[in-house]
Amino acid sequence: MVNIAGLAALGTTFLEKYVGFWAAFLPPVGAMALGVLPLLLFRRKFVLVKACRAIWLAIRGGFCMNAAKPENQVEKCYREVPWDDRFIDELKLALFACRILLVFPFHWLCLNQTFNNLISQAGQMVNSGVPNDAIKSTNPLTGILFYPFVQKLVYPWLRRRHIKFRSCARITFGFFLLAAAMGYAAGLQQMIYNSGPCYNEPLKCPSSNGGRVPNQISMFLQVPIYSVGGMAELFCLPTGTEHAYNQAPKSMRSIIQSVSIAMAGVGACLAMAFTPLAKDPHLVILYTCLTGILVAATATFYFCFRSIDKEKIEML
Repeated sequence: MVNIAGLAALGTTFLEKYVGFWAAFLPPVGAMALGVLPLLLFRRKFVLVKACRAIWLAIRGGFCMNAAKPENQVEKCYREVPWDDRFIDELKLALFACRILLVFPFHWLCLNQTFNNLISQAGQMVNSGVPNDAIKSTNPLTGILFYPFVQKLVYPWLRRRHIKFRSCARITFGFFLLAAAMGYAAGLQQMIYNSGPCYNEPLKCPSSNGGRVPNQISMFLQVPIYSVGGMAELFCLPTGTEHAYNQAPKSMRSIIQSVSIAMAGVGACLAMAFTPLAKDPHLVILYTCLTGILVAATATFYFCFRSIDKEKIEML
């Protein structure tokens, strides 16, 4: 469903070009308004508010979840809380299950380049009449086409040959694919700088006719970045969330989803540190740094979690 919704960007791109920005932003506003309704209607059934309060009390109690248990709150803070010991134990288990998600900010740091810097990169290239921000729809399209292939053919084929391709291996492989996509982006940016008429200052030199003549290299060379990035998402995001879901109590599944989304926010914050490099002629350095960071994160993840599929998590 996420990939299907992602294809809406293709329509909004042409709405912006042929109608205006107001028309391009209208569908997202409507979608967000519809998404808020379930939150308002079922707000009393969510456990997230109690969980956030419990975590805050645990932090104030010395980063110990037991400090948020009712007897400790009554004994030390003279405060009654609306949960029992079982709630805290289940919350501890959910947070423990989320540790596999802690490396995902680096995934989002690189994946988010498709929404900003890579769109700008396309604007420096020959687009053959296609809007430069339309090509990013290759990412969700790859997901829609590639996901059934992986689920119906690749995974069954591996199982028949007794090849173990479990959670850690899938996420590691997905991270490797995304690192390869970032490496390709660095190479493509260097190709742009090696092409005329403006070389390492695209659209800025007098030969660009006031920014209307891009460097002479096709925008469609970006397709592998988005396609490989879409494949990486299929191996990383569903696997990480699914593993954490399976380890957490059913009553705490909303916590898993919240932490997963929070990792995307952390990744967006990390991107701010690279803002000084997000301009010509430093973009090759930017993509190279992101590649190196993700390679290091991939190796760290594998060595820290390579035995995670064999673990049996017990209530602490």
